[in-house]
Amino acid sequence: MDYSVCGHKDDILTSNRLHILLLLSNNRAHILHEVMNFVYQRISVIVFSSMLVYFTIMRALKIWASICVFELVSSSMLVCFTLVRALKIWALVVIFESSISSSRLSLRLACLCPSSLIYALFIMPLYGLGFQV
Repeated sequence: MDYSVCGHKDDILTSNRLHILLLLSNNRAHILHEVMNFVYQRISVIVFSSMLVYFTIMRALKIWASICVFELVSSSMLVCFTLVRALKIWALVVIFESSISSSRLSLRLACLCPSSLIYALFIMPLYGLGFQV
């Protein structure tokens, strides 16, 4: 090879080395940039998925809490309705027993609860006649 046109042989080798080093440094920077992009993407995916899991868990807990509160309220309402029904039945028994002994007393007790008045006036006589209501 004729080095007379380009200059000295050592100068060409040095420029080739510099060119190779420049390519390597550019490749290193490019590789570092790619690695950082990859790490950034992985970290963002991990953060996004953990946030998604967090919000999903929080939503599930909110739904579970609302169901628990609803069950608690509905069960307490059921207990209240059962107690009210038991009190109405007790009032009906008292009204029925007192209506046998005294109709005036049954009307006084029936005035305490309008639904008991309906039972005392209309439904209890049907029980006395043998009807199943």
